[in-house]
Amino acid sequence: MDKDLNNLIAAVDDDFARRNAVRQLSWIVDKRAAEALIKAIQIDDDPKLLEPVREGLKRMGNQNIDLLIGTLADEKTDVRELIAEVLGYLKDKKAVAPLIGLVQKDSERFVRQAAIEALGNIGDRDAFDILLKSLGDEDKFLRWVAVEALGNIGDTRAIEPLIKHLNDEKEVSKSAQESLRKLGYNGSA
Repeated sequence: MDKDLNNLIAAVDDDFARRNAVRQLSWIVDKRAAEALIKAIQIDDDPKLLEPVREGLKRMGNQNIDLLIGTLADEKTDVRELIAEVLGYLKDKKAVAPLIGLVQKDSERFVRQAAIEALGNIGDRDAFDILLKSLGDEDKFLRWVAVEALGNIGDTRAIEPLIKHLNDEKEVSKSAQESLRKLGYNGSA
């Protein structure tokens, strides 16, 4: 098994063998496999690699949480976005502070969006303030995911700010209604 794993890891560096190696590595629960999966999307922009890498990292669970958190600093937008999504799926509270940092500092909208969604999935109240601040973003998609994330966190302090978004753009307004329902708000003060 070790020899096979080493061969698959080496195949990540081969342009012709990379896709097949990634598919196989995505089924192996091993830190070296996780490192190779991340390396594959760092060196290759092939969008067909993203799904098996995403699913493989999710399948591996929280054993690679430090590796994933460290990868949030990657220079590639697609890598940061994918890792934020995986961290949200894994729901490890250790990722909350680094994800908050992404929301605050990342220049790429899709990365911030993935980080906001991940914070909502994790559901830690430490993310409340940054999610509340995200409600004021000029980008409706970021407001939309922030509204959903606040509903997922379950902190009733979000009721007043969410009420203000009932008259926002259609998608945001609809999500605000759903989040308010999650928070137990029935429309009366």
